[in-house]
Amino acid sequence: GLASATLCQYYASYTCQNVGNDIRKELLRKISLFSYADIDRFGNSTLINRMTNDVNQVVWAVAMLIRLVSRAPFLCVGAMVMSIYIDTKMSLIFVVLIPIFVLVIAIIMIKTLPLYKNAQGRMDNLGHVLRENLTGVRVIRAFARHENESTRMKEATEDVSKAYIRVTNLSALMNPITSLIMNMGIIVLLYVGGINVN
Repeated sequence: GLASATLCQYYASYTCQNVGNDIRKELLRKISLFSYADIDRFGNSTLINRMTNDVNQVVWAVAMLIRLVSRAPFLCVGAMVMSIYIDTKMSLIFVVLIPIFVLVIAIIMIKTLPLYKNAQGRMDNLGHVLRENLTGVRVIRAFARHENESTRMKEATEDVSKAYIRVTNLSALMNPITSLIMNMGIIVLLYVGGINVN
């Protein structure tokens, strides 16, 4: 078990990092073919975020896909088959719980997608402000604009922070809600099992 888990983690890390590497290479190749109008349309900060932050999100998603999603269907099907084998009536609890799980996950994902897009836009704005501050540092010093630029940077950082906190708070509901549903299922299972034993 330990050897298999270690091997799974190793190959998940190896695969997701290679996927990230390939995406970055392809993005760089594609961006290098952009015209000046395309670069102006997207903006440097957006392109930098796509190459770094967004690719890291994809790498993380691929890692989770390999580590969790690849095993989940086998565990669900295995649990379903074993419950039918042990007691057909009690297996109906699984039949009720699985759609509820899927519904909860779907609702949370549908709600978080627009929030992720909003957070991504805020991140692009932060990159834009940061880039302006770094490239225009001499101008900022010459015109004594330290306070204004510090305020702009603080506001952009707070915007990103608030946007990601909203997304994280909503995403964080998934674990407790699914655990609650699972535990309610276990309670029903124990109750029905107790009645059957009596």
